[in-house]
Amino acid sequence: MRGAVGRWLGSMLMLGGGIAHASDLLYYYELALTHDPVYQGEIAASQSTAEAKAQGFAGLLPNVSISANRNNNFNDVSDASFGREAEFRFYGALVSLNVSQPIYRPQSWAIYQAGQAQAEGSQYRLAAAGHDLILKVVQAYLDVLLADKDIGLAQAQQQAISEQLKQASRLFQGGVGTITDVHEAQARSDVLRANLLESINTLEAKRRALQKVSGKYPKSLAHLADRIALEAPDPKALDQVLERALLLNPVIQFRRLLAQAAKFEIDRQRAGHYPSLDLVASRSFSKNPSFAFSNTQNDAYQVGLQLSIPVYQGGFVNSKVRQVEADYRKAQQDLEEAMEQVRLDVRREFQNVINSTEKSEALREAVGSTKQAYVSAQKGFQAGTRTSVDVLNAQQQVVNAERDLHTARLNYLFSKTRLLAAMGELSAEHLAEFSRLYFNTAPSSSGASSP
Repeated sequence: MRGAVGRWLGSMLMLGGGIAHASDLLYYYELALTHDPVYQGEIAASQSTAEAKAQGFAGLLPNVSISANRNNNFNDVSDASFGREAEFRFYGALVSLNVSQPIYRPQSWAIYQAGQAQAEGSQYRLAAAGHDLILKVVQAYLDVLLADKDIGLAQAQQQAISEQLKQASRLFQGGVGTITDVHEAQARSDVLRANLLESINTLEAKRRALQKVSGKYPKSLAHLADRIALEAPDPKALDQVLERALLLNPVIQFRRLLAQAAKFEIDRQRAGHYPSLDLVASRSFSKNPSFAFSNTQNDAYQVGLQLSIPVYQGGFVNSKVRQVEADYRKAQQDLEEAMEQVRLDVRREFQNVINSTEKSEALREAVGSTKQAYVSAQKGFQAGTRTSVDVLNAQQQVVNAERDLHTARLNYLFSKTRLLAAMGELSAEHLAEFSRLYFNTAPSSSGASSP
């Protein structure tokens, strides 16, 4: 391709020319782990929620406090009968140690149980966020590959159209062809040039999207291998996959634990009607001189049980119980909705993997067929039995089939990734396996063989 468009396209496509090895999915995922602000926020939220367990456990442990004070006493004494006045100054001090150990506190035990459920649930929420991060990286990565493929196909198509235009011009000048064939080829070339500019912008936008999640501009990516083996799951295994997903999916586990925490919150609020019993102990030492006694000291010990029985709180406890019971019903519905969503996701992605596999095989054959049709159209044009429009249409069919094949392969990978996420099994090891099975280590180049 000549001209300014060709120079611009060349500069865009040579950005990664100095890199010996292309970066793969695992590489960008590892970058995203420390860069993506959404995932970093989930880490902080998980760490915050995990403290609920320690806070709940603290309510079951002894409460120890030490207090101390010192005071100065000034007394002015006057005796009118003797005509004398006197000033007395005293210094006093008090130090006390107080210990309280809960013996029967239903509220504290319910708080501890709820904190345990919340802390455990935060780990599943973080695991779900990790799956979302992988899906974001895979989506952004594959979007770049698709946009890159579009440019490669457009390049090849532009070259083929240029050859068709030259051939139509030669035939017209030789008195064999028609000016219509020349004009048709030129029009197709002009439209493709405009579309190519749009494809360049799309590729840049997709690269920036991958940079947003990973923090690194993708100059060179590992691209799909020319021949990859796509394996479809056994349709009979769907029920087993669904059962496994309902057991392992982190969103379901998170919602289940939130429902447990809400149930413990009901126990906590109901305990507002129950008595509490604590073991209390204290020791105090005081020194309080007075006008009558110049050196008074007191060392006291106390050990006992403290019982507190709530009688009436204006209906507050009953209201809180009704409130948290409604929260528990809401949490149960959220759990049910999460389970239904996982069932839907598993069925959809399970079928998408099967469909993508079958579609890729059909499109692979279609690419071969359209190429043969294109060759036949070229020969017919040279023989005068086909028009330039026939050749250009056949060429467009080749491009469409190749793009559809590439898209089907990318959809297979993304559907497989989403299926693993819905099953609760997606991990970095799968990205490494994808790179090994489906990708080349050479950089992705935006060129393609001529149709």
